[in-house]
Amino acid sequence: MPPSASEVDPAPLPDPGLGGAAFRRALLAGAGAAALGLGVVLATGALPAGMTPFVAGGTVLAVGAGALALVVHGRWIDRPAQRGTPGDGRLLAGRLQTLLGLSFVVKLALFAAGAFTLVGLGVGFPQIAAFAIAFAAASLLCQGTAALCLERALSRRARGATASRSVLPES
Repeated sequence: MPPSASEVDPAPLPDPGLGGAAFRRALLAGAGAAALGLGVVLATGALPAGMTPFVAGGTVLAVGAGALALVVHGRWIDRPAQRGTPGDGRLLAGRLQTLLGLSFVVKLALFAAGAFTLVGLGVGFPQIAAFAIAFAAASLLCQGTAALCLERALSRRARGATASRSVLPES
């Protein structure tokens, strides 16, 4: 006699492996959002004279930090050893929380390197502040857009896995 639906273990979570295309789309969307933000700031003429290179530098470095963070995400989430293994929701949540922490450390390290480089070059406080604000804004745009893209890719995979499950009839 087949087991009832209540006796069957819950189905495992879908494989979190996304493949490189999802990460490339997330990077391009994040870079596009940061570039759009920079374009809006430059088009409005709101920047004082001489600040454009520092704002552009902060934006470019933030996109680079976002790209490096996505590489870390891709290596962690899409490891071949994790493919096809049943997932535990708490374990997956813990991994994603660790990824957020690693991304923060990557971005903080690149920001510190850029800021200390500017200090070492003898750049003044207003230029460093412009760099820092641009970095923070572009990093936020890049991370938010990339997270939305990855969330959409994961939810599509989850919907596909849910639709393919069969429910055992109760006897």
